[in-house]
Amino acid sequence: HECGGDVRMSTGHDRTFPYTANVALPIPADFEAPTCVRCNAMFLNDETWQRLEPIFNKLFAEFQAKHFVHDFQI
Repeated sequence: HECGGDVRMSTGHDRTFPYTANVALPIPADFEAPTCVRCNAMFLNDETWQRLEPIFNKLFAEFQAKHFVHDFQI
């Protein structure tokens, strides 16, 4: 990794991922992802993305339902 830190599987709080241009979705605190121990950069490889994608699909659908209804209430 560029900063020289080791990359290890880890969990953590307050992590997000830019899912669309305007929406960053939270990554569950108990979700293990390859993360640099020095700079906390996450590396979402294919295997990690395959585990994370269904979680994001559900969270994004919930986000859309909440904001679509809110934005269009009369």
